[in-house]
Amino acid sequence: MRAKIITFILFLLPLFTNATDVIRYNPPHSQLDLRNNYPLLVLTAVLEATREEYGDYRIEYSPVLLRRERALQELHRGKLINIYATPVQKNGKKALNLSIFPF
Repeated sequence: MRAKIITFILFLLPLFTNATDVIRYNPPHSQLDLRNNYPLLVLTAVLEATREEYGDYRIEYSPVLLRRERALQELHRGKLINIYATPVQKNGKKALNLSIFPF
């Protein structure tokens, strides 16, 4: 009987939980660094437009400022950042599974 109750609770659990996607982004280089404002506005608009279908999200800055090479390494790992806006170099697209969005 106890196993049935536990199974029933585990079956209902997804109905009462709400996962939030965490978007981890490289922070600006300084308070005057505005180069990522537009990509973040576009990303936020897309996430807002798809919130009903895909659920809630939260955008956080990485605790560490990453230069391009390190950012690409960390992007591959997915720990400090999981999205990065940068111009594509010749070998850059082959190194990672990138999605290209023209801004």
